[in-house]
Amino acid sequence: MDTALLLLEHGANPEPQYNGEQTAIYMASSRGYTKIVQSLLDSGADLNVQCKDKDGRDGVQRTPLQVATHKGHHDIVLVLMEHVHMIQKQIALYVASSCGNTHAVRSLIDQGTDPNTKCEDNDGRQDVKWTPLQVATHKGHLDTVLLLLECGANLELRDHSDQTALYIASSHGYSEVVHSLMDHSADLNAGGNDRDEHGEEVGWTPLHAAIYNDHPDTALLLVKRGANTETHSSQDQTPLHMASSCGFAEVVRLLIDYSADVDANCDDRRGSNHMRWTPLLVAIYNDYSDIALLLLERGANTETPSLLSLLPPPSP
Repeated sequence: MDTALLLLEHGANPEPQYNGEQTAIYMASSRGYTKIVQSLLDSGADLNVQCKDKDGRDGVQRTPLQVATHKGHHDIVLVLMEHVHMIQKQIALYVASSCGNTHAVRSLIDQGTDPNTKCEDNDGRQDVKWTPLQVATHKGHLDTVLLLLECGANLELRDHSDQTALYIASSHGYSEVVHSLMDHSADLNAGGNDRDEHGEEVGWTPLHAAIYNDHPDTALLLVKRGANTETHSSQDQTPLHMASSCGFAEVVRLLIDYSADVDANCDDRRGSNHMRWTPLLVAIYNDYSDIALLLLERGANTETPSLLSLLPPPSP
């Protein structure tokens, strides 16, 4: 480090690129060399050049401020913030939120950076645009989520897939994040344009998403806090249909306790056979006998035409 400072004092060019990919100030920012960064700034180093990241993600390009934020070098973040335009600060806030770097998040917002501006994600996901809150939620960074909410982040903004932060947290099973978002009055029933394994849009609520993605604890939390148990998805499924299909007996029991309709119809028009599926039919079809028995105990109708078509004929 002393050698680098000496070279700069004697007029060394601050803009050479290592292997044609990284500038000196990028490398110093990445490694946490605060004094070298300051000296390079004094020598007129360009802070706007994006360089390829060398920590295993091919194609990811960052500015010095972004890489310092990503690596958690807070002293360098503070130095660089004084020398960049707001658009760079905005992207750095997104990076800090993605990494769970609460120190940088606080400093950037204190500098006037908007916590609600969407940024394109450059970490391998195509056509993804999230707010800082949405990316922090996606990564499960509870402390960062709480800080962003404290600083005025709008928890009802929707992302590129029309999903709110609560929907994102529910689909990942981040129960603590879900709890915190609900404590800040998040809309429990805000739907999103998610897709199933076949690529079809499904029109789920956070409760649907939690059940489908195998997060029964999150589903239970949503139900207990008042999520609508009767909302139908684009495929006409209620949460009770989904829980019966996934084999989540505890969720089925709780949904019924919260007045879910045990005979709700799911109108399936796919394929050549038009069938109306009840939760009981779904449970039997998927071999969840415990759930079928539970639904029967709770008064499920056994006389639906679709159900009769699956039952064995009576003994002679």
